[in-house]
Amino acid sequence: MLLCSPIMAATSAFTCPRRQVWRTLAVMPTIRLLFPATILIFAGNLGLSHAAICEPVRIPMCTWLPYNMTRMPNLLYHSTQRNAILVIEQYQALVDTNCSDSLLFFLCAMFAPMCPMGFNQDIIPPCRADCEKARDGCEPILTRYNLSWPEDLRCQQLPRYEKGVCITPDSILPVTPGKSAATYTNCSLL
Repeated sequence: MLLCSPIMAATSAFTCPRRQVWRTLAVMPTIRLLFPATILIFAGNLGLSHAAICEPVRIPMCTWLPYNMTRMPNLLYHSTQRNAILVIEQYQALVDTNCSDSLLFFLCAMFAPMCPMGFNQDIIPPCRADCEKARDGCEPILTRYNLSWPEDLRCQQLPRYEKGVCITPDSILPVTPGKSAATYTNCSLL
């Protein structure tokens, strides 16, 4: 017997008995209470979230960034900035240790990656060197508490500056008051 889900019931490809859909919906609040963040993130990965368009950066730890637009899902598959805030806030104590000059930029580039309008790439990840600099500076502190660098933030998955599209703090040109970005010449993201 095929168990119908609310998602299956909503599609025309499946016909589910009304009673079975109701039973599935009745179980959903229990699941939602047990795993609220997981459900939101999972739903985003199924494409149930809003369309992926550039949106203003609203993550409090990242509003200082030299760019102000991001796109969800981010590089860690958070479907909304609200989901990303719940996770990035867990790194605040590590950021407060000042273990690396690159840590905050790196975290923000992962949780609120740059979304350049008019660029064909979905989002631009941070460069591997910034990740490695953050990890090398902060891993000794994590080790003191029997923790290791988070698997989600592994540096090997990121492109090198020389071989891919990525951002570093130095690769973003701030716009000077009175000058538009269009007046800068001979510049690029890389």
